[in-house]
Amino acid sequence: MVFFFFGNRSCTDWMPNKRVLKRLSETEMIITKKARCEMDCRGLVNEDLLHLLRTGDVSFKESDAQSEPLIYKVKAEKSDGLEYAMTFEARDSSSTLIVVGSELEIDCVCD
Repeated sequence: MVFFFFGNRSCTDWMPNKRVLKRLSETEMIITKKARCEMDCRGLVNEDLLHLLRTGDVSFKESDAQSEPLIYKVKAEKSDGLEYAMTFEARDSSSTLIVVGSELEIDCVCD
């Protein structure tokens, strides 16, 4: 019966975390100059952004899904164990990466 309703889809595709990641990954991605600088400073590359959008965990406590634009903070872990987070502004047709952070104590000079 479950297969009848879901077919080949995962039963978790409708969960809030998956829906947010899908929304972010299916819209035009804009990376601000400040966010690009923060990525470079922390040694994060575009593949890390893609990994975060596929497997990340949305921190709903640190997000604001009632604002306009919607603000989502997503956390992930690299293969070397480094934890990092990216904050997005989500609009109807675009998502903008606005803040990048990691567990590394690095003072990035990004304006």
